[in-house]
Amino acid sequence: MIDSTQKITTPAQAPRNNDAGEITTQTRSQAYEFWLRYRRHQMAVFGTILFGLLILIALLGPFIVPEPVVNTATMFQLKNKPPSLEHPFGTNVNGLDVLGLVVYGARISLFLSVLAMLVACAVGTVIGIVSGYFGSWVDAVLMRIADVFLSVPLIFVLLLASRFLVNPPPEGGTGSNGVEDSSLRSIILLPLIIGLLTWPAVARLVRSVTLSVKQQEFVTSARALGSKDGRIMFLHILPNVINPVVVAGTLIVGQNIVLEAFLSYLGYGIQIPLRSWGTALAQSQNEFVNGNWWWAFFPGFFILLTVLAINFIGDGLRDALDPRNKR
Repeated sequence: MIDSTQKITTPAQAPRNNDAGEITTQTRSQAYEFWLRYRRHQMAVFGTILFGLLILIALLGPFIVPEPVVNTATMFQLKNKPPSLEHPFGTNVNGLDVLGLVVYGARISLFLSVLAMLVACAVGTVIGIVSGYFGSWVDAVLMRIADVFLSVPLIFVLLLASRFLVNPPPEGGTGSNGVEDSSLRSIILLPLIIGLLTWPAVARLVRSVTLSVKQQEFVTSARALGSKDGRIMFLHILPNVINPVVVAGTLIVGQNIVLEAFLSYLGYGIQIPLRSWGTALAQSQNEFVNGNWWWAFFPGFFILLTVLAINFIGDGLRDALDPRNKR
């Protein structure tokens, strides 16, 4: 018989090891473990802070810095002024503040790069899961299509697609299309074109992970319980391929920023009155030779900062999301 005054210790109330480190390890959530691993990557933290500042510049900058608009009354007085307290980044040949060009260009460059990344990741993830899950002839056909995309020079196809889809030549003459029409096409079609041409790398990555995950016991159990293929792919397999897709997506953003700047620099990307870092570089190519270095330097410098920050973030995510990394 148990004395009513006797205290019964249940498993839930059993004293735990006094080792604080062990208790912390047992009670940490996966999100907290991820944060600890990510925080140890100093360059990733630096990249996150830097990219956050760039996002703030893109979002809040237009409320602080006036929009660069050509003013014929003051254009010649402000033409090609070097950096000063009044104009920290100097002015261009049209008297426009280069700081305003950088701030307003950040919105378009970052938006297009992220949108193109989302398109590439969405298409690549779906194709990769379907290819890896079904295998056989489905896998062969989809991977050969991916091989075709990978074998074609990306820059060459982008130039052709941008020329005939984003900025098509006018019908029956050498005039120019409407400015608003061209701007709308460039901001909608350009990220779609970039995304639809850069999905194969994501598809191959997702396929390789899917081939491994589909052999796991929980997938076999779901199939034995009668789950349909679509449910297994997007409810059981998809969560396990998100981590590598997130890492790949961050690196794709940096690649897309460079691609957009390159296309706009050649005149096949974003068109005025929209402004991006690429358009700022395109308008500065003649002035840079004349010694007006600031017009090209500052947009190029912000492109460099953005790509570096995103690459640092990608490296940190890769290490933090790796389950084998328990340091």
